[in-house]
Amino acid sequence: MKKAKKAQLGNAITWLYKFLIVIAVVGSITYVIASHYSKKIDIRNLEASAISEKIVECIVEKGFDKVSESSIKNCLKLDENEVFVNVSFQDKTITFGNDFLATLCKSKEEGVKLTYYPCCFKQKLLLLDQHKKLSELSISVFIKKVRKNL
Repeated sequence: MKKAKKAQLGNAITWLYKFLIVIAVVGSITYVIASHYSKKIDIRNLEASAISEKIVECIVEKGFDKVSESSIKNCLKLDENEVFVNVSFQDKTITFGNDFLATLCKSKEEGVKLTYYPCCFKQKLLLLDQHKKLSELSISVFIKKVRKNL
C-alpha cells in the first residue's frame, strides 16, 4: 500500500513538472512572437524612394518636354492628403499633394520638436534630355502616413 502511495506522489510530481515545462515553452513562444510583431518599423523612407524612382521612370518615358503634373499623377496614383511631391527640372517645377508637409519638413530641418515627423526624402539626379544635354532633376517626396506605416 505504501508503494502505491509513493508511486502516485511520484506520478503527480512528474505531471506537475511536465505542466510547468509546457507553460514555460508556450510562454516563451508567445513572448517571442509578441515582441517581434510589436516592433515599430518606419518604412516611409523606402516608400519615398520607390515614389522617386517611379517619377524618374515617368519622366524618362514621357520625355522632359511632355511631362506635366497630370502625367506624373497618372504614373503615381497617390493619396494627395498623405503625400507631397515637388519635381524641379529645366526651369520647370511640378508640385502636388499636401503643402503642409513641406512646412513640417522645413520645421524638422530647423530643429523644431514635433511628436510625429513626416518622412522628408530629397534626391538630385542628372539625366540626359532629348538634345543629349545633362539636366539636373530635383525630387522631393514628403510622406505623412504616421499611423499607417509605424
